[in-house]
Amino acid sequence: MPLSKNVKKTEYLPAIPPVNCSIAAEQMLLKNKNFIGQIPLNDDIYSVSLYCFRHFLLHLNIGPFVFFYLTWFVIWIYHFGLSQYPELGIIITVIIAIIHIVICLFCYWFVEVRAFMQCYPERTPSKAEVVVVKPTANNGYPEMVPLHHGQDPQTHKEQVWFMFQKSRYVYDESEKKTFQIIDYPLSNSFHTYLQSKGLQNDEIDQATWNFGSNRMVIDIPKFIDLFIERATAPFFVFQVFCVLLWCLDEYWYYSILTLFMLITFEVTLVQQQKRNMATIRTMGNQPYKISVYRQRKWIKIDTTDILPGDICSVLRTNENNPLPCDMLLLRGQCIVDESMLTGESIPQMKVRKRLIDELVIFQLPND
Repeated sequence: MPLSKNVKKTEYLPAIPPVNCSIAAEQMLLKNKNFIGQIPLNDDIYSVSLYCFRHFLLHLNIGPFVFFYLTWFVIWIYHFGLSQYPELGIIITVIIAIIHIVICLFCYWFVEVRAFMQCYPERTPSKAEVVVVKPTANNGYPEMVPLHHGQDPQTHKEQVWFMFQKSRYVYDESEKKTFQIIDYPLSNSFHTYLQSKGLQNDEIDQATWNFGSNRMVIDIPKFIDLFIERATAPFFVFQVFCVLLWCLDEYWYYSILTLFMLITFEVTLVQQQKRNMATIRTMGNQPYKISVYRQRKWIKIDTTDILPGDICSVLRTNENNPLPCDMLLLRGQCIVDESMLTGESIPQMKVRKRLIDELVIFQLPND
């Protein structure tokens, strides 16, 4: 939403980032009797399950198979004989290894399987280490994310939260006993916004703790992470399995060449994916200085440091900088280019909304 150069007056706007936080029906969530711990009342998330990691050797995809390998080797060596039944020993060892690999792949493909194999349920949020988040339909895939523990800078109480799809969910221990998304100041009256005096020291610390910086960072994964993601895809695993079967034939060198070509092709795709992500990352808005009213005075800060509740002064600039966030116009008027949002090629005039009653509650979709 780039700002047009035709702006003639100064505008003061409180920064209010967009949010989609409508409350879902609690009864629909409570129908699921298999969840462990608490669930957030949010229409983007179906349930949240709390877990703690088992010891490494107690993972069901590791510990039991260590026992199976050792038990079979003892039986093979001391009962059948290592030199008398080599084929039998190799065949059974390969069967155990294939089952082991398949179970490990299922732990990688399915979050629920990984939680069952490597974790145990925990009902107390303060003791849990990770959470399994299941989104509603068409809102992404289940993820296992770490559970963070920290201290609120204002109340000095311990807070438990996790990050899911770039949104922060905090455990409300006092009232609802659920994970709640951080609420933005969107439900106040227009009078509250018009009479705002900017953020003070304690409000700045609290807002920084709650909302973080005003930036959208595109994380570029490491090469090895992207390659593992592609190398563990079911189709690629099936191709590698077929290559291993072909290696049992006398023309094994053709199979090795095929495997080399498969790996080379995947490496090329990963490099291309990293280049595309780096290109998209450079297309983001670059930070610039903006005037905000804090602690009863105007100061210059980076646009990445804007917080919800800030009063900003937007002036006509030669750089044609875009607005750094969603804003409510309090004073003045401006002309903005909304072509990237609405498709309108003609810049639109924005003026302060005329109100008969300033106690009317602000509504984001309509105002």
